[in-house]
Amino acid sequence: KDAIMTYDGRILVPFTDGVASLNEFTNGNILVTIDYMGDDAEEWYTDIYLITYENTPFKDVPAGEWYVDYVKYAYENGLVKGNPDGTFAPEADMTRAELVTVLWRVAGQPAPESSGAFSDVDASEWYSDPVLWAAENDIVFGTGVGKFSPDDNITREQLAAILYRYTEKCGGDISVKGDINGFVDSGEVSDWAVASLEWAVGAELVKGSPAVGGFAVNPQGNATRAEVATILTRYLD
Repeated sequence: KDAIMTYDGRILVPFTDGVASLNEFTNGNILVTIDYMGDDAEEWYTDIYLITYENTPFKDVPAGEWYVDYVKYAYENGLVKGNPDGTFAPEADMTRAELVTVLWRVAGQPAPESSGAFSDVDASEWYSDPVLWAAENDIVFGTGVGKFSPDDNITREQLAAILYRYTEKCGGDISVKGDINGFVDSGEVSDWAVASLEWAVGAELVKGSPAVGGFAVNPQGNATRAEVATILTRYLD
């Protein structure tokens, strides 16, 4: 009873010696069988334990993925809600409407004071209030010709710019500045996104990914739902 049994680097439960078997299932649960001698030293007993490991309520976010803790944090703090079928779709690209809605939740879901900011955002849509709030606070400026393009995917540099503007609006520190020239694709960063991406790198919100010749920041690439959950977790932390 004084021993701590571990499996694959994880502390499970305090057990005596005598583990007969360990079987890990694909969902992360572990079945443990323990054989031990009774106090009378005359009879053997067998205990069976099922150790459950619930990362998130999403069935497509399995144990062991790099984004598990980030998605769990985002869910537990009400930033993401998942899909009706119980999935999170971590590898799916996040849309502009989804990103602004997540940030709106971070802000406490404030009611917008204006209406009709964009011709392609109908007041009946689920993202209407978040987009109007973001527009009236100069956190988003749309995609031109009076449109917001809510169903377009959010790019990584757009994500950095929106977080940068939100931080500035809230009176946060945007003075930190990282060096983006060290990324092999720094030349692909749009002029309007340079300052915000430098801030995001300096604040360690964006760290880049391995690429030929070094690391890439992938500014024009779409941000996945798992990546957004990760960046927002770092941001709020």
